[in-house]
Amino acid sequence: MAERPPLEKRGKLRSSSIVTEYYLSNTLVKVEGTSTRTNRDGRPKIRYRKHFRQGSLALMESWGPGAERGRLFYRRGKAVYGEVDVNGDGAPDAIAVTEDNGEPWAIFIVGEDGLLELADESMHVRAREESELLGTMMEVLLEVARDRSVRREVNEQEVGRRGRSGLLNSP
Repeated sequence: MAERPPLEKRGKLRSSSIVTEYYLSNTLVKVEGTSTRTNRDGRPKIRYRKHFRQGSLALMESWGPGAERGRLFYRRGKAVYGEVDVNGDGAPDAIAVTEDNGEPWAIFIVGEDGLLELADESMHVRAREESELLGTMMEVLLEVARDRSVRREVNEQEVGRRGRSGLLNSP
């Protein structure tokens, strides 16, 4: 097997981030960015990594703020699949599959039982509207996952206060 030539590394300092670009034979293959703004613990607020195939974006990963993680997969430069993990446990809290134009087509959320459920139609409508306003599917997915996560925490607190049997018997 032929040995792969080393990647050429080019660094850039932008107003709010440090960006490192990696090139193979003068073709961009990877970009890594780190926010110059930090959390209280001194770690960067946001980090990201982009992978390119044949000059087109293929994958974008992001970390932060906090435990949030996200991945967007692209085909020929358009987002086709995205997932977010709000609490940092490694499992997606929301997943989206897109239409050819990059708008969310189907959104799945993790149910109370840990299995995926198709989000209700109102969430799909909201995601399509917000994707036009926000500009990225990742921001829409984070919003959906955060909303679901907040509702799950409220439900868990309610179970703790009333006990499981109290919730089962409530109207």
